[in-house]
Order: sequence, then structure tokens, then C-alpha cells
Amino acid sequence: MQAMGFDDERLAREIGVARETVNRYRHHPHRLNSTTMADIAVVLGISPGDLWRLPSRPSVDAILQNTDEATHQSVWQAVRALIKDRQQS
Repeated sequence: MQAMGFDDERLAREIGVARETVNRYRHHPHRLNSTTMADIAVVLGISPGDLWRLPSRPSVDAILQNTDEATHQSVWQAVRALIKDRQQS
């Protein structure tokens, strides 16, 4: 969050909770429910799944979000083929 310019206080203000609540979310992520995760993701401008990824490892969806449908489908086919090949190895 800090790399994106958000500290606990700013994120708390943006999602409408106390700063201590955000601190608890960070230290006890099992307390997050899907609605809270979606709210945090919207504020941060990411998908909820990206909350659990390292910033250096974006999802394929995140990488492809601004591409046309043909590019999206081509890349997904390539990724599926790579995964299938690795599983068979």
C-alpha cells in the first residue's frame, strides 16, 4: 500500500473505517471479507486478487487489461499451452 501512496490512515479514510481497522486487516488478513477486499481494491485501483500478489508479479489479467480482445485471447491460449506443457513434464 505504501508503494502506492497509501498509509493506514489514508486508506481508512477512503474506505470509511478507523485507522486501527486497516492496521488489523494488514496484520490479520483473515478478517477481510469479500466486500472489504473489493472496497480496498477499488481505492487502490487494482483487482481484489492483486491484494495477495507481490507488486512485481502482476496477474495476466492486469497485464492485458487495456488490450483488444484478439490479443487477450491469443495470450491466454499461449499461457494455457505453457501451463499444460509444464504439467505434462
